[in-house]
Amino acid sequence: MLSRFSLLTIYKSFIRPHIDYGDVVFDQSYNVTFHKKLESLQYSAALAITGAIRGTSREKIYQELGLESLQQRRCYRKLTLFFKIHMKKYPSYLFNMIPKKEHTYQTRQREDIPLFKAKHNFFQNSFFPSTIKEWNKIDCNIRKSETIDVYMVIILNIISMIVSVHYVIAEEMLRI
Repeated sequence: MLSRFSLLTIYKSFIRPHIDYGDVVFDQSYNVTFHKKLESLQYSAALAITGAIRGTSREKIYQELGLESLQQRRCYRKLTLFFKIHMKKYPSYLFNMIPKKEHTYQTRQREDIPLFKAKHNFFQNSFFPSTIKEWNKIDCNIRKSETIDVYMVIILNIISMIVSVHYVIAEEMLRI
């Protein structure tokens, strides 16, 4: 018998890193069934941690445990990696892959990075094109963050859920 805190720590320390490994690479729209299987794995772990029964709302269990959906985590991790590339914290060849503006005059979208032009959806769903679309949706002040730590906290607060307690009864019954 382990506490909910211990079970959650075990999940976050030993299981979730395997799920997250390479997630920015395989986060593409044609991987829908793969994403569903991974999300199902996290849901099963959340059920085991909380002691809730299958069919319980995924969002409520995640909210209670303070877990983000894996899709939200992939988005967060992609945007964080892109920020590091944009700030030249990674090799220059990655920064050079980001499209540059073709003009020098002022426009309404002067802070946005131009989107890639591609003939196939396969490329449009790859890392740089899909992340640039998400990057351009973020407020300009956030994109101009001075440090990675400030940026990560802001993005995580946008993506994360506020922890609340819905199913504490299961844990309370285990103590009796």
